[in-house]
Amino acid sequence: MAMGAFLAGLLLSDSIYKHQIMAEIQPFSGLLLGLFFMSMGMSLNLLVIWDNPGVMFFAVSGLLVFKGIILLPLALAFGIGRLNSLALAQSEEFFLVLFALAFQVDLLSNLQFQQLLAVVVISMLATPFLAYFAQRLVRSGDSRIVAEESPTTAPIVIAGFGRVGRRIGEILDIAEKPYVALDSAADLVENGRADGLPVYFGDVRRPELLKSAGAANAQVIIVTLNDIEATEVLVSALRKTYPEKILYVRGHSLVQCLELRRLGAAGAVSENVEASLELARMALTTGGLTKSVGKRS
Repeated sequence: MAMGAFLAGLLLSDSIYKHQIMAEIQPFSGLLLGLFFMSMGMSLNLLVIWDNPGVMFFAVSGLLVFKGIILLPLALAFGIGRLNSLALAQSEEFFLVLFALAFQVDLLSNLQFQQLLAVVVISMLATPFLAYFAQRLVRSGDSRIVAEESPTTAPIVIAGFGRVGRRIGEILDIAEKPYVALDSAADLVENGRADGLPVYFGDVRRPELLKSAGAANAQVIIVTLNDIEATEVLVSALRKTYPEKILYVRGHSLVQCLELRRLGAAGAVSENVEASLELARMALTTGGLTKSVGKRS
């Protein structure tokens, strides 16, 4: 069951519904994860560590060094920074599941299970110290290392991928600007994915979904919903959750745009007003009307 759940997670990670799924299961994941670690902690016999401190020390040190050596070329190959191999050198909770299953089917003795469980738990307890040490190395290193560890760009999140949202995405593609789009219409998402666009299914009014899509790391959030009330609720929630983010919103009228600006939008554009202004400009530039208007002004 554990391996099946692991493989199912791998398959869903590439699904257009992954952000919505993460938003749905987030309240349960924290509860179940805490229950899992409590059960593993209660299964650990601390006397195993007390009776064999030297063995535990060398086992944990060997695990950290061995895994760090394996992760170092992988971190460099994927461009995530060589210091991340140090921060990720600890064991994972999946080993706890594997060792527990092996113990249940008598592949491991009770002593072997307790020793392996202790090694995994101690290595996981060392994670904050490894992360702190890696951060200290980055701060004390040269500018080249700091630049290597820091992201150069942040994505743009588009909430709503209808007619307006898709056009914005096309413009961003031309400008080679990365973005992530979200929409609750499955047909729009499937059409966008068929064209190779980074659009995912989900209700953007849920803060868990936006968090899963990377709104916390985005520089700009663009809201292009058709629902007026949903747009106002979303803008108000985004301004409270991410007060430092730049919010650009599509409005349906000048009155609504003023209300969206009051709610915290950095910019609100009315499609009706913009269309009227553009049509008027085209009319004025036809037949030399621009020159006559300029003389009157």
